Amino acid sequence: MQLVPVNLREAIHDAVRQLGNDHGGTLEVEVGPDIWVMAHQQALAQVIFNLLSNAVKFHKKDLSPEVQVRAEAYNGSIRLSVTDKGIGIASQHRERIWQVFERLHDREAFPGTGIGLAIVKRAIVRMGGSCGVESQVGQGSTFWIELPLAEPETEKVDTNA
Repeated sequence: MQLVPVNLREAIHDAVRQLGNDHGGTLEVEVGPDIWVMAHQQALAQVIFNLLSNAVKFHKKDLSPEVQVRAEAYNGSIRLSVTDKGIGIASQHRERIWQVFERLHDREAFPGTGIGLAIVKRAIVRMGGSCGVESQVGQGSTFWIELPLAEPETEKVDTNA
């Protein structure tokens, strides 16, 4: 996987476009235009899409999904967090959710294959980052990824011309 400087805001907007407007909720994005990370463009967009789609999917049935996306500097890296006010995850399941085909709910309640978070973890680790979750049952979750900070790509000018 070749890592290059990726504009995080653009990667988020790619994922939001892929998600579409069918989720019936609100999505608030607070990410500055000049935040760059070392990543693989397509893999990062997939990671963000998976986090957003889970945040929208695992909402409380009597409420519309509410999702916030934020990015900030964190220990020399950039931490992107996706916060929802959904159903939450019990502490004893927080490691299990990152494994392939691990589901905490039946398919009728929440459709899906159980591979989304496994893809997130594998891709983030391959990009030299880390990921995790903070959650309370019935109150929601914050999934986060951290990636190395990068310098923005700039066009090279040939000064010999």
